[in-house]
Amino acid sequence: MIATLTLLLSIAALCQFFFSYIRALLVAGAQQAISPSVLEACMLESANVTGADFHRLMLRAQLYSKGEGENSAVLAVRVYFSLVSLLRLAFGPLAPPLAHWFAQEQAACSRFALAGLNRRVLLRRCAAS
Repeated sequence: MIATLTLLLSIAALCQFFFSYIRALLVAGAQQAISPSVLEACMLESANVTGADFHRLMLRAQLYSKGEGENSAVLAVRVYFSLVSLLRLAFGPLAPPLAHWFAQEQAACSRFALAGLNRRVLLRRCAAS
């Protein structure tokens, strides 16, 4: 009984840490300025992206990664995006306010991917100079 309670409390604490970490990553990504050349390369008119852009932006970011593996932040945002997508499919049709929140969270993940792509493009340009 005590072991089960300890396990449940540990899982709850881990989930709380995970969501706090994700929120910090998404806020940091939203605050970064995006280069006009990156927007043009991604065929975007502005940095306002939607959840539908996430996979395309992540693929482009991988092209600029120099064969490095994903870092923990990118992996965490991918997991979070997948979780939000599953929840949106399950609960979005039942409650429109939840569907709107899910769409906002997916857009925040896409904005994080765009900021990561921007950072990698700028680093590559600096290295080439």
